[in-house]
Amino acid sequence: MKKISIIAVLIFALVSAGAVMGNVFSKDQDNLINDELIPLSSSTDISYNEVNTTLQDVKVTNFETASGSIEVNESLLDQGAIGIKFNYGSNKKIKIVIEKNGEKVHYNYVDLGNYELFPLQFGNGEYKISVLENTTDNRYKVLGTHEAQVDISDENLVFLNSIQTVNWSIEDASSKLAEELTVGLQTDSQKFKAIYEYVARNIDYDYDKIDGLDYSYIPDNSVTLDEKAGICYDYSALMASMLRSIGIPAKLVKGYGDFQPDVYHAWNEVLLDGKWYVIDATYDAQQLKSGKEVKIVKDDQEYSKVNIY
Repeated sequence: MKKISIIAVLIFALVSAGAVMGNVFSKDQDNLINDELIPLSSSTDISYNEVNTTLQDVKVTNFETASGSIEVNESLLDQGAIGIKFNYGSNKKIKIVIEKNGEKVHYNYVDLGNYELFPLQFGNGEYKISVLENTTDNRYKVLGTHEAQVDISDENLVFLNSIQTVNWSIEDASSKLAEELTVGLQTDSQKFKAIYEYVARNIDYDYDKIDGLDYSYIPDNSVTLDEKAGICYDYSALMASMLRSIGIPAKLVKGYGDFQPDVYHAWNEVLLDGKWYVIDATYDAQQLKSGKEVKIVKDDQEYSKVNIY
């Protein structure tokens, strides 16, 4: 079990901790960020201060298919995550389908021969996990299926996991940055705001990046931090990873926003004081850089969810 540090400092108020960090904004622009809807205390009866991010060599099921062997690892099932490894010898596209009671999410399996972690985000109950192989065009055949029973005491644990789309470990640069930013802060709200402000202030939107991406693209937090740029998927993956690494449940959400209803978008939901809040650091970063005021908490009626991770 890996302990998650609960350390922190506001990005714009590090003087009290005896440190100074660079910021692309002047102090005048602090006034552009409206945080009035964030709960002040963000206290909770449940402390999310531990999570296991590494699969163990237990509860492993193996089955052979005509295209290779599949391993399913249930060692993190009590956190709402499952590991899939496919020892595959071809170059055809592979998809993983997670479904429960008619709800389903499709993933591209890209790290062939290695485990990838996927969330079981539809609540407690019986899940079917399927591995699909591309045949022609957009057609796929099922290579194998696995059923898993999820029964966890707190379904919010799902949104602390390190998974394919929100991939983090405590040794990552993003996790260390989250720890540094939140040194000395007491509440989840303070910690969240420190991380939100860093991402919104310091990551630029890369308008050219989307043209060079293929179907298998998955954000790399280290690249986003190094380049200080990315698309909405990068912003939301970085935000969720940093928050999860300090024990704050966070969702990566894909869908559509009213501000650009025809453009597929990614944003976050963050759990504070037992309530989920909609956060869109991508949108806010662009508004702030134009000198416009933003409200950190968004109206969930202005967003249409397609998938939640």
